[in-house]
Amino acid sequence: MASLQAGKDLAQQPLSGAPAFCVGAVANPGAADVERELRRMEDKIAAGARFFQTQAVYDSEQFARFMAQAQSFGVPVLAGSILLRSAAMARRLQATLPGLAIPEPLLRELEGAADPGQKGVEIAARLLREIRELCQGVHLMTIGQEHRIPQILHAAGLLPQAPGR
Repeated sequence: MASLQAGKDLAQQPLSGAPAFCVGAVANPGAADVERELRRMEDKIAAGARFFQTQAVYDSEQFARFMAQAQSFGVPVLAGSILLRSAAMARRLQATLPGLAIPEPLLRELEGAADPGQKGVEIAARLLREIRELCQGVHLMTIGQEHRIPQILHAAGLLPQAPGR
């Protein structure tokens, strides 16, 4: 990125113009070794990262502990949020996404829900309310359920209710 922004391609040949990027990187607040993850964040900042997006956050207390240390880096952190549509989906994500941990109580909420999709909206909204003051933004990943974004934002108190609702 630095080379491209300096007007050179990867072979250090001059470009006709130079792109401007806002370089970001990933961070995992649920990493087994948080100290190592924080060191990796420092390395990424030294390499040019100007913001971070996290792995999906499902434990607000764990995220608060992580952010208490990460905020010293002075770069924005966007918390990841994957909308859970069912307990089966949640377990599949947990099994296939390295570093993703979904607390058992959340899995039980989804399993016991009459409408798991709506329960996922409620969980996402609750987590947004809990973490909104800890970070500089959230990346909502609704995976084909984009029509639920207004519901999540309204329930989290981030958008006013629509007239007549």
